[in-house]
Amino acid sequence: MNDAAPGAMAEVEMGHMAAKQAQSSEVKKFGERMILDHTKAGDELKQLASTKKVTLPAMLNPKNKETIEKLAKLKGAEFDREYVMEMVADHEEGRSCV
Repeated sequence: MNDAAPGAMAEVEMGHMAAKQAQSSEVKKFGERMILDHTKAGDELKQLASTKKVTLPAMLNPKNKETIEKLAKLKGAEFDREYVMEMVADHEEGRSCV
């Protein structure tokens, strides 16, 4: 739970970035999907944590902060490329919350 909560927050934040900064409509749609999926997963995680009396981290982890800072500087095709690479790596490595 403690690893998944910051992951969900990061996925939502990066999804918002993709919706605004991406050039490709497909990347924008993917970002919007990440917002929906990871908001839902984050909400479910909060409910589970509440029933288990677990306090979830409220901050992003350093790796996610670094990725968000890197993506914040990019726009268009360059953003698309980096965002997609991050999402693939994140989900292949199991860093994602879902």
